Amino acid sequence: MLALAAGCQNDTAFVTKLNPKEWFSKPPEAPPAAADSFVMKGGGLEKEKSPESGTAQADLEGAKTLYSKGKYSEAERIFHRLAYNNKNSAHLCEEALFFEADCLYMQGKYPKAESTYKKLLKEFRLHGRFHDQAKRRLFDIANYWLDDTREIMKGYEAKKEGKRWFVMPVSFMNFDREKPLFDIEGRAIEALEEVRLNDISGPLGEKALFYIGTVKFFREEWKDADYYYTQVFENYPNGKLAAKALKNSILCKQFITGGSAYDGRPLVEARKLIERAGAYPELRNGDSKFLEHQLVSIAHQQADKDYMIAEFYKRTGHPGSAYFYYELVRRRYPGTEYAEKASKRMDELRSRLDKEGAQPSRPGAPVPARPDTPLLGPAPRLLPSSLGGDGRPGP
Repeated sequence: MLALAAGCQNDTAFVTKLNPKEWFSKPPEAPPAAADSFVMKGGGLEKEKSPESGTAQADLEGAKTLYSKGKYSEAERIFHRLAYNNKNSAHLCEEALFFEADCLYMQGKYPKAESTYKKLLKEFRLHGRFHDQAKRRLFDIANYWLDDTREIMKGYEAKKEGKRWFVMPVSFMNFDREKPLFDIEGRAIEALEEVRLNDISGPLGEKALFYIGTVKFFREEWKDADYYYTQVFENYPNGKLAAKALKNSILCKQFITGGSAYDGRPLVEARKLIERAGAYPELRNGDSKFLEHQLVSIAHQQADKDYMIAEFYKRTGHPGSAYFYYELVRRRYPGTEYAEKASKRMDELRSRLDKEGAQPSRPGAPVPARPDTPLLGPAPRLLPSSLGGDGRPGP
């Protein structure tokens, strides 16, 4: 167990290294490259020579022949030898590394395939020829690993509805070669991070950001979830997931505050997002009640914060400042319980201020306006939108 925890957290392929047969087995030899063929160039057919036998290019072509015949295990070892040979050209190493990763993928060795795809994307980031295929495969692997998280989310949803009383947590260790030994969810998020970095303006990048944000939302990591959701609707304003991301970001900003006694700036940002939500028909029409309820919840928190400031000044012996904030609460939130409590406090302070000769706030003093919607109470804590998912990746 100590050995596993210390050096084998990356993938389950560690177990295969303990197999003595692989220590002494001779690496497979690549079959001969294809015979000469004719290709169309310019105005006619020209003979294309096959690579010279014994060269790295000939071995690469032979390994690709094994790959096309479905002999992935044999082809993988040849591709690995070619990819990590520093004497080979970068062009050849890149192609060999991609096919090595693809062989692992076809065999269902997703942890090793994920590591190899990430290595390919990092080492050939600028002018990579296999970026599109690699990031697609990487996304499919991460999407498959998130299936366990989806099951837990469904379990908690059912528990919320009263259909079940217990949700089984994810197992700490996993011995399936298709999944990492430890921390399946964490490895999936790392893979999605690599996808979104290599697909900044594409649909995979949008999905990767949204999936990461949804996992963070489910784990109640509100600040991180808000960051990823904000990246979705800021970088993909016309994307399919922009409206959902904006909606969940509004909830995140309300949960970040932790209550009216803390920093209220996220509430101001949430109010701005609600105003911005009118640009999305699905939110403007389908979720209009949700937006109204969030406005009421934000006003509730802001009213409580202003009232607590007035209470603080009253408690610390500053009746003039307390009177001003009570007046501010009364004007900003008319018809609410906070306005009623503020009016009572003002009546108590007025006689005291008259005796001390202090001047209360002028009746016509300008007060920053806020919506005077009657308060309905705080918004319910909703579960995020589903992660979606295309199921287990296929060959």
